[in-house]
Amino acid sequence: MIREEEALLILGKWHEENASLHVVARFSDCTTRFDARILAFSPRRISFDLSGEHDMCEVYIEDFSFDYSEPRDTESAKVGNRIFWCGLKALRPTGECLMIMEIAT
Repeated sequence: MIREEEALLILGKWHEENASLHVVARFSDCTTRFDARILAFSPRRISFDLSGEHDMCEVYIEDFSFDYSEPRDTESAKVGNRIFWCGLKALRPTGECLMIMEIAT
């Protein structure tokens, strides 16, 4: 596990770089996945820009604990036909999960 401050630094890096991200959210009442960029973030929530115009999604991140993941090899990880550099995994005590992965290609 990493501290919340470290997770916020990673989110800040992705926001500053306008990084392309793949998000998977598994909450008690829904499961969704989408590609996005970080529009804004705080210790309470992350706002994702879904299409660049008017589509956005906010996820409240209070009560989450964070973990950082890097690919097992030194370059990147491949899932299906997608390649990812690194990711954040956030878990709530209720079992709800949010995964944010930086898209390499």
